[in-house]
Amino acid sequence: MERAARRRLLALFAGVVAALVLASGCGSIFTSTTDTGVTLDTLAQRVDQLEAEVANLESQVAAMGASGLGSEAQATQGGAATVAVVTADVLNVRQEPDVNSQRIGVLMKGARVTVEKVEGDWSEINFNNTLDGWVASQYLEVQSGQ
Repeated sequence: MERAARRRLLALFAGVVAALVLASGCGSIFTSTTDTGVTLDTLAQRVDQLEAEVANLESQVAAMGASGLGSEAQATQGGAATVAVVTADVLNVRQEPDVNSQRIGVLMKGARVTVEKVEGDWSEINFNNTLDGWVASQYLEVQSGQ
């Protein structure tokens, strides 16, 4: 009987050790994600927040474009400046009239700009008194009657 009791005790001890080893290994996996606070729910919530922020920024940009129309129209009435509309889906605004010049901004299709000067295939533009730079003239359509 003593021999059978020893075997049971040894089996129980081995089971406890195995359980502790497994628990400690799994615990480190769960601890690392818990310590950093990263879970799928957290990531999903952050994605939702970012999507809401993007929608908010898009509406602000649209509102800025709409509010900028009045000031651009006034600028053209007082001088020889020309109003044009961007025809490209996305138009790079560059620091100098050169395709290799640093890009300082982008304009979206439909944006209204004031053309200050034309040099060759490039136009120096002003967008809503917030962005001055050079764009390829081929992507602008001059507004008649402006």
